[in-house]
This record gives sequence, C-alpha cells and structure tokens, in this order.
Amino acid sequence: MVQYGSTVLGNTTLHRKQSMMYRIHSRYKIWLTAACVILFTWSGIFYLVSKANRAVNCTLCSSNIAAIRALLREYKQTNGSFPPIAIYNERGLPLHSWRILLARLDMPEEFAGYDMNESWDGPNNRTYISKIPRFFRCMNESRSSSKQYETSYVCIKNEHSFVGLPVNPDGEDSLSEATRIPLMIVEMADSGILWTQPLDLDVETMSFEINDFANPAIRSHDPIGPVVIAEDFFTERLNTEKANKAKGSVEGLVKGSVSSDEDRQQLIDRGVFHRYQ
Repeated sequence: MVQYGSTVLGNTTLHRKQSMMYRIHSRYKIWLTAACVILFTWSGIFYLVSKANRAVNCTLCSSNIAAIRALLREYKQTNGSFPPIAIYNERGLPLHSWRILLARLDMPEEFAGYDMNESWDGPNNRTYISKIPRFFRCMNESRSSSKQYETSYVCIKNEHSFVGLPVNPDGEDSLSEATRIPLMIVEMADSGILWTQPLDLDVETMSFEINDFANPAIRSHDPIGPVVIAEDFFTERLNTEKANKAKGSVEGLVKGSVSSDEDRQQLIDRGVFHRYQ
C-alpha cells in the first residue's frame, strides 16, 4: 500500500514537472515569437526610414547642383565669363579653386577674410576649410570627421577648360575665355579633395567607368546616379548601368565630341541620362 502511494506520489511529481516544463517552453516560444516579430518590424521600419532618408538626401544633392549652376550663371553675368578652374601664381602653382570663388560670391561677408594673395592652405586660409558651403557636399556622402570637408563636385579639366596660363590672384577679370571652364561640373563621391583645394578631375587620367571607386571618376552614392552639368547648363543624372555600356559616348561627352542637342537626345533615348528637373 505504501509502495502504491509512493508510485502515485512519484507520478504526480513527474506530471507537475512536465507541466512546469511545458509552461516554460510555451512561454519561451511566445517570447521568442514576440522578439522575432519586434525584430522584423523594427528592421522593416529601419529599412523604410533609411530608404526615405536616402531619397531626401538625393533631393538635397540635386538642390546642391541647382545652387552651383545658379552661382555659375551669376559669376558669368558679373564677370563676363566663367570662373577659372584654378587661380595660379606667377610660378604656375595653383593657389585657389573655382569653388572658393563661388563661395565668396554667394557669401561675401562669410569669406571676406579669405586672402587671395595667400595659398588655399596657408595659415589664414586653411581656417576656412571647415566652413564648407552645404552645396559642395552631397548628404549621401560619409559624415566622418576625416571626410566632412571634402567636395562632392569637381570640374572636368581638359584642353577646352584650362590652358595652364599663370594667373595673378587679383587678376581674374583679365582672363580670356580660353582659360575659363566650359561648365562641365560632375559629381565625384569620396573625392579625397578638400573643397578649397585647387584640384579637380583630369580628363587624361580619369576613368570613364561610372561609379569607379578605385580610380578618379564620375561617381555617386545616390541610387539614381551621379549628376553632371554640361557647358550650356544642361544638367543630367547618369544611369550607372547604361552609361557604362555606352562608355564611349560618355567619354565623348566629357571630351567635348558629344555635345549637340541631337547627340544628347540619343543618349537620353538610350536611357544613359535621366532628365534632370
């Protein structure tokens, strides 16, 4: 009888343990399921927010180009010609970039202390590196401290845009049209070029593969592709995949052999360009 009671007691204890384990296991499954739902929900929200942020940044980057284009127009109206790619001293050394000329035009009070007789990286002028105008940097670029003062936009340097003549720092207005840039401004993400630095993209050494991040090239972190401004202010975004298939046409555009409205329209029809608004 005692033995029987012990068996019943043992079975009851075993049943209680099994019930407890089942409840714990059930709760664990509920918690795990809830955690997975929360994780996937937040992942989805994070993806959508990131996507929305990139879309907003693309719009802001487009507004950068609009600002640069407007300042180039204003500079030409004011000075009778486009700004030089760089201002050189009597020894042929580059002192200042076209970007600082636009910045001084846009914010004369902010850059009143910038010394045109001193090199861009001199003791006075290097204090202006940290004052990069918002329109010289795309919001989709890295915001790390080591890159935050790098320009996202450069000029294509070729025989049509610059002839290498020494220029007196205060003699911009004496430049001939031959030494002015023909308005071929392009986006170059991760350029490694400080915005006041008189350095741009050389047609002789650049890669004509769009979004080539291993070599100097036209490139962008924007999913809709990099922006370019042509000589007559005709502004486009390049479709990376289709532009790379038509590399010869893009090279011709950069070098000036593809410039007519008919040539451009053919590239638009082929999807190489997105019409910029």
